[in-house]
Amino acid sequence: MGLLNEMISVLGRHKLKRIEVIGNPGESTGKLYDLYNGLQSGLFKTEEEAAQAIYNAPASDRRFQKLKNKLKTRLINSLMFVDPNLPRFNDASVARFNCLKLFTAQQVLDFYMGVQGVGELHAKVLKEAEKFGINYLALEASRVIRRRAVIKGNVKLLRQMNEKIRYYQKLVEAECMAEEFYFDVGMAFSRSRGIQSQLLEEAIQREEQLRPYVDRYNSPSLTYFGYHFFALRYMLGKDYASSIRECQTGLKKLELGERSIDLHRFSLMFRMLQCHLQLKNYEEGEKVVQECLKFTETGSVHNHFITREMHFLLNLHSAEYQNGYEIYLEAINSEKYKVLNSQLKENWKIYGAFVQYLVEIGIIKTDEEPESKAKFRLGKFLNEVPNYSKDKRGLNIPILIIQILFLLHRGRFSDVIDRTEALNTYVYRYLKKDENYRSNCFVKMILTLPQADFHKQGVIRKANKYYQKLLAEPLELSGESSEIEIIPYERLWEMVLDSLEDKFQRSGKRY
Repeated sequence: MGLLNEMISVLGRHKLKRIEVIGNPGESTGKLYDLYNGLQSGLFKTEEEAAQAIYNAPASDRRFQKLKNKLKTRLINSLMFVDPNLPRFNDASVARFNCLKLFTAQQVLDFYMGVQGVGELHAKVLKEAEKFGINYLALEASRVIRRRAVIKGNVKLLRQMNEKIRYYQKLVEAECMAEEFYFDVGMAFSRSRGIQSQLLEEAIQREEQLRPYVDRYNSPSLTYFGYHFFALRYMLGKDYASSIRECQTGLKKLELGERSIDLHRFSLMFRMLQCHLQLKNYEEGEKVVQECLKFTETGSVHNHFITREMHFLLNLHSAEYQNGYEIYLEAINSEKYKVLNSQLKENWKIYGAFVQYLVEIGIIKTDEEPESKAKFRLGKFLNEVPNYSKDKRGLNIPILIIQILFLLHRGRFSDVIDRTEALNTYVYRYLKKDENYRSNCFVKMILTLPQADFHKQGVIRKANKYYQKLLAEPLELSGESSEIEIIPYERLWEMVLDSLEDKFQRSGKRY
């Protein structure tokens, strides 16, 4: 009865008023709920929109700031009552949530009772944390139990806790090291491909430091971050087969028990998927896609759609264009698409442009009658992806290219010349040989179109030196799926040439 008495004592001395949470009976109206419902539904994108809708005032208005702070307090209180027993959470995720709740509850009791209390919840936290590999909580719980052991004069318990604390200190330190290495190298890898040689050398040194800890300890967090880092280290060296091997080893270690979080397994599989795409292992990639999708059916919308992106790209890279079209339709017609963030929606709008181009040149077949197919509107497309037009790292290359492909296919040669002039400025200002070499080569191939007056054989001759350089440089993945060539440039060039004829197209303008 010790724990019950403690909790009743604390709650009795500190009279409970009504617990202020979201969803109290009879409270579904009012300005607080207007703000809550507007944010939940996506009606309010910014504070300014919310303040104008609720108070017809700017976001700096005192009333709105007070309302916002009140909602924050309610939401913090409500978090303690979230039900983790949902299909999207596995046992490890539920255990993590419950451990955090128990640990927080015990900390509150200790705040009022001091370490003289029974500390029963910390013992439960320690047991669950050890079972599911939540090592930082096991360390904290052990430290508190050790203090109680000293107060009670329990020498045996003191020694037990000392041993546990030494163990978990080393293990948590190893976990922090793995996180640090992965985050440092992962961020640099995703932001630039121009420093990979320097980054690889650093990653190899860090691997030598981290590998013994990953081999020694059986920790879900250490296994995940460690093997994810090892996989990335081999990707830096363009050894994608070894990267896949590291992911597979990490997955096997995670699957030995029920301690791993689904998100960890998904992330390692997604890294494998990137490597299979790089190696053109399309059949193996398809198998991994299906495994990834199992983890995203009821989970993260973001993870679901980045998996769909890779599935779409996998089919376009393997020239399974009709399958890619079906994947595209399934993605954009999904209910989840409506709540997708703007950046991922922009990716899908760019993919949609390439799909429409493949439809227009007859590679993709649709069920619609030819006269009912809406023509692709380049202007509308450009207006719908404003963030990409401001980007200078190469993310807007697909937009610039798809513009020209449409105009070329439609025979609008003067417009193509106007676009290539802008493209010429772009390539020398923003595309760097080390970071965007293949894109640089392909853009220079496009620039030969007006130089040869769109004469097919003339274009082939003028573009050949760049084409050979393109062939000599294998397609390399960047850190983000949106930077991958949507259709490999070699195949895209074949489509460009199919739009040309062996005759000159003089438009009155020369580049």
